[in-house]
Amino acid sequence: MKLTEHCHQLLLPYLKNSKIAVDATFGNGNDILFLAKNLAKEAQIFGFDIQEQAFMKTTELLHQAQVTNCKLFLAGHENIKAILELEKVSEIDLVMFNLGYLPQGDKSITTTETKTILALSQSLEMLSQNGLLSLMIYPGHPEGIVESESINTWLINLPKNYQCIKMENYPIKANSPYLILITRRN
Repeated sequence: MKLTEHCHQLLLPYLKNSKIAVDATFGNGNDILFLAKNLAKEAQIFGFDIQEQAFMKTTELLHQAQVTNCKLFLAGHENIKAILELEKVSEIDLVMFNLGYLPQGDKSITTTETKTILALSQSLEMLSQNGLLSLMIYPGHPEGIVESESINTWLINLPKNYQCIKMENYPIKANSPYLILITRRN
């Protein structure tokens, strides 16, 4: 099973009580469609991406699936807090990050260490009690290596009220993708 599929399975228990979900890097729309199909109809989903190609493809995917509870923003994930505050959202129950570059897109456009750390910090600040943040990391390209190292340093300094789990596919190879799950506890 691919880590992205495993991530979806792990998120299912969190979705039944989630009212606000965020796909911080919606890309081709697979994660946001997963959220839309598994969250309650009254739940709100917000998606962020910087690429117009991703925005158009995801908009079409959601339209074909007749999803009406998603709001997409052609904006970087480092703007999560500012945009959600404008939307009158102060708390997030679930946040998904799928870092790297857009599959079948321009591989020179990637998530970056500085913007990702800012987005992660904002997301954790807004994360509800018992909320969940999932983070797929791809260190198999130059920016991904830098981003991965920076995230690992950031994770070491998480406050004690956050629990962090790392998952990798076995056999573990250098620069293989991995999944981080972060939950907020009392």
